Amino acid sequence: MILDYFGTIVFAISGCIVAARKQSDILAFILLGLVTAVGGGTLRDLLIGRTPLFWLTNHTYLLICIVTAFIMFIGLQHIQKSRHYKFILLWSDAIGISTFSILGTHIALTSGIAPVPAILLGVSTACFGGILRDMLSHEVTLIFMRDIYMTACIAGSITYSLLFFSDYNAYAAPVGFVACFILRALAIKYSLKLPGHRYFESE
Repeated sequence: MILDYFGTIVFAISGCIVAARKQSDILAFILLGLVTAVGGGTLRDLLIGRTPLFWLTNHTYLLICIVTAFIMFIGLQHIQKSRHYKFILLWSDAIGISTFSILGTHIALTSGIAPVPAILLGVSTACFGGILRDMLSHEVTLIFMRDIYMTACIAGSITYSLLFFSDYNAYAAPVGFVACFILRALAIKYSLKLPGHRYFESE
């Protein structure tokens, strides 16, 4: 639960940063923070018929996003002056996607969803909020980037699913988390990217 709330804060921060780049008002900070933090989980719950939605039964998620938005709106300029600002945000985001991809896959599997769609739901839990954020703010979305970001979520969700149905299911969550985090960490450290398609216009 602590990691879940931590991931919510990190994702809300990323939404607020986009709002700041657009020189938006506090309402946009709150909106983009909320959409980024709870968008993926909302899609997951709607697709599997898990109602009421998690942020309707536990308003802590909403409060976290709103408080984070106010803090970022007031203090972002001061926070950005920190030498370690980008470093902390990047690695915190890696923890966030690792947490949400495993959490989403777990909720899907324990709700009776088959492994392959459960993996997709785990990935959407981690990534769909960011996609919504980028669509609302007219930014290039994650799916059009070659960064090993969504790929890391897929690796973590697959690892969790394989162990979930094995004799080692007690280790599914930590091992899946580590698989996602390490792959994302390697991508950050060594600037790894997926190969892109070499498309040429015909004459």
